[in-house]
Amino acid sequence: MARPGFTATADRIRAAAGQAAAAAEGAGGLGLGAVATTISQSLRGTRSAAAAAELAAAWDTAVSTWSADVAAHAQRLTDSAGTYQTNDTEAANRFRTGLHRAR
Repeated sequence: MARPGFTATADRIRAAAGQAAAAAEGAGGLGLGAVATTISQSLRGTRSAAAAAELAAAWDTAVSTWSADVAAHAQRLTDSAGTYQTNDTEAANRFRTGLHRAR
């Protein structure tokens, strides 16, 4: 009976890193705060204007933080893919060396 295991494929990890990096970059360029700022400017002198200004700041902060976190995650995925690839290559080389010594 086969035992369940863990498989890591460096190419798939790199692809996930690329998708995460693209999401981080895309979200960072949305400019959600600008929409709320426009609303705030359109409603000058009202309580809604102040609320919209606060919303703009909150959105800008949240999106910036999220984008930075996802970009950092993408980098960690890229680093992990490199580590898996290096370890797999080293293991294969040790295996081949062991086979040659056994002959």
